[in-house]
Amino acid sequence: MMLELDHIDLKWLNPEETVLLVEYHPNWTWDEYFKIVEWILEKVEQTGKPVQFISVDTYRRMASPRGDFFVRARTLFPRMLKSGCSVVYVSPSSITKTLISVYSKLSPETSKAIRLANSLDEAKQMVFSKVPDNDDPKSD
Repeated sequence: MMLELDHIDLKWLNPEETVLLVEYHPNWTWDEYFKIVEWILEKVEQTGKPVQFISVDTYRRMASPRGDFFVRARTLFPRMLKSGCSVVYVSPSSITKTLISVYSKLSPETSKAIRLANSLDEAKQMVFSKVPDNDDPKSD
C-alpha cells in the first residue's frame, strides 16, 4: 500500500518496488518527508530490499520547509544508509544543496548514498544502472 501525503506524491517506478519517485508540492513539511523515510525503513525491514529514491522538487522554494530536519535526520539517515538505500536529487534548490553539504560534513558516509542529477531522465539512468538485473549475468 502506498503512503498518502498532502504535499508529496509517491510513485513506484519499477514492479519490484525498489525505485521510488518522490515529487514535492508547495507547503510540504519535514514531518511529511520523515514519514516517507520511516515508511521506507519499515518496507525495507519487511522485504530486505533497499529502496532508491528519486527526489524532485520542481517548486524549489528559497526557504526551508517547516519543522526540524537535523534531529530526525541524525536518527533516521544512519538507518537508511545501513539498509542500502540511496537518493538522487533532481536539480535541488540551494536550500537542499546546503542541507546536503552540512549533513555530509556531519556524517561523511552519507555522501556515498546521495547523488545529484540535472533532470529526471538522468536520475532514472543513474538509479536503474545501479539496480541489478537478475537476467543479466554481467550486472554489478
